[in-house]
Amino acid sequence: MATNTQTPAVENGIPALQESLKKRCRKALRMRAQKPTWISLSTEKKARFFLDSWDNIPPAHQSQALTGMITDMRNSLSVDGKYAEALARFNTLEVHLFRLKYADYLHLASAPRELQDAARQAAAAPDAVPAMPASRPARDPMPGLHEEPLAFFMTQEWPAILKRLRKEEPVKRRRWLETWEYVADDALYDLCQTLARLNLFSAETLVDTIEEYVKRSSKTPEDSRLAECAAHGTRWQVADLLERDFRKLGSAPQECRAHVPAVREAMGQAVERLLEAFDWDEEFARRLRLLALGDAQW
Repeated sequence: MATNTQTPAVENGIPALQESLKKRCRKALRMRAQKPTWISLSTEKKARFFLDSWDNIPPAHQSQALTGMITDMRNSLSVDGKYAEALARFNTLEVHLFRLKYADYLHLASAPRELQDAARQAAAAPDAVPAMPASRPARDPMPGLHEEPLAFFMTQEWPAILKRLRKEEPVKRRRWLETWEYVADDALYDLCQTLARLNLFSAETLVDTIEEYVKRSSKTPEDSRLAECAAHGTRWQVADLLERDFRKLGSAPQECRAHVPAVREAMGQAVERLLEAFDWDEEFARRLRLLALGDAQW
């Protein structure tokens, strides 16, 4: 059993520390619910962990631990404030990519013309970076860090961003392999490392998402990836593409989740169109239909 070695003065300060921590964590979760790009996924996860674990700290260590948690949350909120607009811009790209990627299923499935037009317009809409709440911390937690890359990321077109990232990426990897140390400098790739960490995925995933968007945005809904794959690839490549696209429906951006059932239905109709156009055997057709229903993995 832990021995309480704290002085009465410290003990009396524990409730105030607990209340301060709860207030910061709950504020972060409210802001995340209001607009996900205001608070990073990393900070949301940390806030939930702190709320679930703060009362399990041994009494002898409560003051130090709670003070550390409060400082950690304050720093996380400041970091999120600095990168919120960049995270919002990347989130907008993810939304556009989702709409572009699945618009070709709507076209292939002969969806109503107004639905196809709406998908095109949504995908072509300009980036909208939300205004930040007035209560956001104004202090720059890392003055001077990523200033030029951040300005570049916020003002340049995605093809220019991708070109610079692909140029910097091998240099970063080579330096890592040679030294086994990660050296941060003023590279755009370092900024993407930070944005990826805040979103709890890798920098490679972020760069690959930008590249997929750049490639996809140069095509029209008539340039269906699925139809092209069916016409020029193997049937197994078709199955692989379908499986990946069905699986990614489960991680659709929040702004697109309400449309997932309609997209899934259109994907099923697109499968039927393909089965009418190509002479595939019955077993393969059966498995594709199961895949379209979400009842099987390839």
